[in-house]
Amino acid sequence: MYKKNLYFSLIFVLVSTIFAQDFVVEDFKDKTLKGWFVVGDSGSGGASTANMEVVSTDGINCVKFSYSLQKTDKWEWCYATIGKVYDKEVDISVYKGVQFKIKSSQQKEYVNVNLVTTDSNLKINKYNQYVVSISTQWKYIAIPFDKFRIVGWWKARNIGYKNNLELNRFKSIEFSKPGTSGEKGEIYIAEISFYKDKPKGQLPKLTAQPSTQTLTFLDDKKSVASDGVIKIYTDKKFIVPYKNKPAKVPKYFYGTNWGMWLCGFPDKELVKSLNLKVIRSGGNIMSRYNWRTSRYKDTSIGEPYVYQIPSIDEFVNYCREVGAEPLIQINMLGYAPNDKNNDEFEYCMDEKSAAELVRYLNGIKKYNVLMFEMDNEPFIWHFTHKDVVKEPMSVDKYFEKLKKYVVAMREEQQKIDPNTQLIIFAPAICTSWIDWGTYGDTNYYNFESAVDWLIKKCVDFEQDKKKNPKGYKLVDILSFHIYPRFRINWEDPKDFIPQGLPKMLESTKTFWDENYINYYDFNQVRGIPTRVFPRFNEWISKYNPYLQLALTEFNVDSTSRINYPDVLRPLFIADVIGAAAKYGVDYFMQFCLNDYEGGMGMINESDEVNSIYYVFKLFSNNFYGDILETESSLYEVSTYAADDGENYIVMLINKNPAELKIKLNFSPNNKDVLVSAKPYSLYCLKVKKDFSKSVDCVYLAKQHFEEEKF
Repeated sequence: MYKKNLYFSLIFVLVSTIFAQDFVVEDFKDKTLKGWFVVGDSGSGGASTANMEVVSTDGINCVKFSYSLQKTDKWEWCYATIGKVYDKEVDISVYKGVQFKIKSSQQKEYVNVNLVTTDSNLKINKYNQYVVSISTQWKYIAIPFDKFRIVGWWKARNIGYKNNLELNRFKSIEFSKPGTSGEKGEIYIAEISFYKDKPKGQLPKLTAQPSTQTLTFLDDKKSVASDGVIKIYTDKKFIVPYKNKPAKVPKYFYGTNWGMWLCGFPDKELVKSLNLKVIRSGGNIMSRYNWRTSRYKDTSIGEPYVYQIPSIDEFVNYCREVGAEPLIQINMLGYAPNDKNNDEFEYCMDEKSAAELVRYLNGIKKYNVLMFEMDNEPFIWHFTHKDVVKEPMSVDKYFEKLKKYVVAMREEQQKIDPNTQLIIFAPAICTSWIDWGTYGDTNYYNFESAVDWLIKKCVDFEQDKKKNPKGYKLVDILSFHIYPRFRINWEDPKDFIPQGLPKMLESTKTFWDENYINYYDFNQVRGIPTRVFPRFNEWISKYNPYLQLALTEFNVDSTSRINYPDVLRPLFIADVIGAAAKYGVDYFMQFCLNDYEGGMGMINESDEVNSIYYVFKLFSNNFYGDILETESSLYEVSTYAADDGENYIVMLINKNPAELKIKLNFSPNNKDVLVSAKPYSLYCLKVKKDFSKSVDCVYLAKQHFEEEKF
């Protein structure tokens, strides 16, 4: 009996060992790289090139993947790829994930890891992706299969696909390097396998949530040393320059932009917790979008595909489910896949189509959607839509388009409900680098820019009873976009300003300081005070005081995956959010809600959040009410204070590399709190107005911003 039990035990151990083994994809002992391929993006119209070879690096057998990225007039989304293809489909569903060792010649870059399977509905390759960040140090990375998502561009191209990974039909694994034209480098990959039980590699870490602490009021009889004092005047409301009224965080202030290119929506609970008031469906894609079919044609010349994204109904319903109002961009470019002509990309979206959209949303569906933006960045259409726009857009041309579309839309809304007015955003101008001008005008007729000239033209039309007998307003919300850029040559991803991080962070002053001269932001005019928020408010106060102001796209740099210092984007965005609320911006929309890992979003395609998500959340969940006057003796420490009725909310941003002991003095209450502000940090303090309790403090610091996923 003993021998029999021992025999079966040995058999059980042997079988268990066999079935517990990992699936070795490649150990790179064979230098022929059998089954491997390497490609650039020439098939898409680009000029990127790549090659591969087996080498030994740091005593590790690996593949060296060398790439050189180069865009063309027909293709700007550069990439290069290597991968291993299997002759037949392989069932890898019994495994839990993929693991591999990887490093780069670059300090930081992103690699798309693709598991390619056969879609059972369409019988074509399906791309399931997870994005990893790598560095010059070897990382042993393990990615659970449940982290992979079907790639957005693939879903948008292939209608009728099966909506799961289908790991039982695995065909190949790919490592793709996306990037900016001009990038060159090497990526080293080793020991690729599918793991069955516990991985040998490191699993992805979630971004750390903000830290908390409790502060107490100082004893006014004891002297406490500090590096400086910030006074918060609880009895003085801040008066917005040029608007000449007290600043208050507006009802619909906190907003963002939907990353529709992912062909889906991020997790609802994650988005609900952001407390968003507006989600915009806008951008270059929506300038080429047919709302009837939810199809668009890409901006790249020669791109053969028509893409389909979630419908406008799905977008509206999603917004409402997460507690936000939808802001929908109107296609005034006019071109889209024509549903009446076999999706031919042609002019088919005129003012009648815009009116039909209003009828569909508010007449047929009863959604009561009120917010619309009149296209996107029209004064650079000859760059962004050069396949259909050959000449630069002038103010007069845009005004005539605006007039036709808005009047048609308002006429339709009047038929539906004469007591409810649409809220029109325009012109979504972005030309900060030419002082808010256009390439289509050589004369602004004694106006400073395209902006104030357009405001005046709209006001003149609105007040002209002959031309506008019904008194329709053309614009309710003056909208603009801005992306500060701290690279000298926008086509060079590494051409950073030599002054580095200190001057990058200092440049938030271009948004509000009347006297700060811009030298470092190459996306604004340099050598003058650009005074972004005061200047827009000055134009509004001069020509149409009833206009509100909206920043409908904002981030640092309009090119994603630029390797700025990790602390830059979160601290810069925090400072501009506070300044926007203080200096009279009625709508602030970060770009964007969801994007590929390393892109510009707060949530990636695998529903993982980053530090910018928590920065935004600290503001959108706490910073409300009347903005208070503050006074500071500290360099590069920004403070924004508000009275929400029950509490004083203080947002404190330390843009210094050193920890600072900061005394917050609430005046005339004569109450002090000492904050030990960590280097490169954002603090949110909630102080009871009667000062009866200790102070709740939540913060994000350098360690939060620099934390790596692997």
